[in-house]
Amino acid sequence: MATVTPAAAPGVWRGFRRYFRRSLGALLRSDNDKLLAERRKLALQLLRGDAEQLTFRRDGLLWTVFVWDTGVAKYLYSEGNYQGSEVHSLLAWLRHHGRAPTGESWVIDVGANIGTTSIPVARETGARVLAIEPIDDNARLLRQNALQNGYGERIVCVEAAVADQPGEVEMVLSLTNSGGAEIKTGAARQGFGEVTASHRTVKVPVRTLEQLIDQHEVEPGQVAVVWSDTQGAEAGVIAGGGKLWSAGTCLFAELWPRGLQSQGGVSRLVREASRHFDRFVPCENLQPTDAARPIGELTSFIAALGDDEFTNALFLPPKFA
Repeated sequence: MATVTPAAAPGVWRGFRRYFRRSLGALLRSDNDKLLAERRKLALQLLRGDAEQLTFRRDGLLWTVFVWDTGVAKYLYSEGNYQGSEVHSLLAWLRHHGRAPTGESWVIDVGANIGTTSIPVARETGARVLAIEPIDDNARLLRQNALQNGYGERIVCVEAAVADQPGEVEMVLSLTNSGGAEIKTGAARQGFGEVTASHRTVKVPVRTLEQLIDQHEVEPGQVAVVWSDTQGAEAGVIAGGGKLWSAGTCLFAELWPRGLQSQGGVSRLVREASRHFDRFVPCENLQPTDAARPIGELTSFIAALGDDEFTNALFLPPKFA
C-alpha cells in the first residue's frame, strides 16, 4: 500500500548507478534479501520527483515517512526497521537482567523522530512510551505512525528538545535526514558539517527529563530505560535527569564524537556521565554475559571511535542491580 503527495525532487542518476552496482553484487552472491533492499532503495529514489510522503507496511507495522529522507526513511522502507538490531539487543539484555519493560512501566525515547524506536518497543514490550521529538514535522508523523498501528494511547508524544535547563533553543535541520536536526551552536559548523543558506532553523521549547516525568506523572522507578539519540546533546539529557538515574534507570545513548564536540565537547559528556553512572556497555558488546566497563574508560572508548564514527552504549547507574 502506498500513499503519496506531490513534491519537487532531484535527479536520480547516482541512485541508478548505485542500484546497478549493488544489485549486481547481490545477484552474484544469490543474496535475495539484499537484492530486494536495493530495489526498494531505487524505488524510493524515483519517488522523490513525485511524492512528499509514502505509506507502506513492513514486518506488520504501517509506516508513513518523508520520501526526501535518505536516512530514517531509506532504512525503514528498504530494510523494514531503523536501528532494529540495537532495539532487539537492548531489550534482550534488559530481559536477561530482570529489567525488561512491561505494561506497568515506561520507556522514554528522547529524539523519537517518527517513532522508529517507540513503536517497536511498544509492540514488543507492552510498555508505555514517552516519545520526545522537537521537530514539528517529525512529531506529526510520529503521532500518525503511532495511531495507525494502534498505539495512540500508549505512546505519548511531547514536542520539545531535552537539555539541562528549560527554555528555548534554535535547531538546525538537516537537508537530507529527518533525524539529523541539531541544536544550533552559533558556529559556522555543526556536527553534520558546514551550515549553509539552504539549512532551515526552527525554535523549539526545551524541557529537562525531570520536568517531563513530573508533568506526565511518571514516577522515576517506573521508567525501565531512557533511549537518547540527540545528535551530540546527550550531556544535557543526562544532566537534567538526575532523579531517573538515582532511581536506577539506565540510559541507552548515541556516542558520536563529532556531534559531541559541537555540543560542548566530549569532556562535558564524560563529566555528566561520571556523576550519575559507574558502568557502561558498548552496543557491540550488549550480550547477556558481557561485563560492563567502568565509566573511567569512557574517554578512551570515545577517542578510539574517530570523529566520523558513532556507536551506542548502555549506561548503568550504581543502583542498577
